[in-house]
Amino acid sequence: MSFIADISLSSPDLMLVHTMRTVPDVSIETIYHAATTASVPSLFYAIQRESVDREHLKDTLADDSSVREATLTETLEERWVYRIELAPDQLLVVPRLVELGGAFLHARSADVAWTIEARLPDRETLIEFKSFCDESGIGFELQQLYRTPEADESDSVGEHGLTAAQREALVTAYELGYFEEPRRASLRDLGEELDVSSTAAGGRLRRGTALLVEELLQPPSERDRT
Repeated sequence: MSFIADISLSSPDLMLVHTMRTVPDVSIETIYHAATTASVPSLFYAIQRESVDREHLKDTLADDSSVREATLTETLEERWVYRIELAPDQLLVVPRLVELGGAFLHARSADVAWTIEARLPDRETLIEFKSFCDESGIGFELQQLYRTPEADESDSVGEHGLTAAQREALVTAYELGYFEEPRRASLRDLGEELDVSSTAAGGRLRRGTALLVEELLQPPSERDRT
C-alpha cells in the first residue's frame, strides 16, 4: 500500500521564493505540473488575484532569479495562470521524486516555503527523498503521512461501471459546485465532505470521470481496443 505525504520544503533557491518574499500576500499553487527537466522547461502556476497588485507582481516575477520568463496565459475571476519558464540550472525537487518512484500531486506556497503533496510507494522512498533534500540544502518538514485509501477500488461495481465511492464523489462534487466556473468548492472541500483526503477525492473523481467517458462517449470499437 502506498502513502500520501504532505511535506514542507524551504530554501531560498526553490522556485518563486523571491516572489513569495517580495509579495507577502501572494498565494501560488501548481497546475499542469510535470517532472520538469531541461527538455521540459516550463511549469504552470495559478496565482490568486486577491490582495495582489498586478503590476507589482509582474515586476517581481521579472526580478525573480528562478524565472527565465513569466507569461500570463489566462485571467480568471479569482486567479491568474502563468506559464513559467525556468532559469538555467534551477533547483528542482520533482525530477528526483519521480526518479525515486514517487509521484508529485500538488504544491502550494506557504509563507516563503512550499507545501507539496506526493504519493510514495513506501517509507524508504520518503527517507531517500529527505536525504536528497538534506544534501541540496532544502529544509524538510514532514507535516502528514497517511496510507492511501483503497476501499473504493474494491467496491462492487454499479451503473456505468462506477463504484459507490466514485458515484458519491461525482454527485457530491456536482452538488458542491466543483464543476462550475468559477468553482464554488475545492478538492479539499470535497475531501472534507466525503471524509477522505483531497488526493483520494481527486482520484475518485478522475477514475469515475474516465469510466463515464469510456462507457457513455467512447465508440464501441474504441472501447474494445482499450
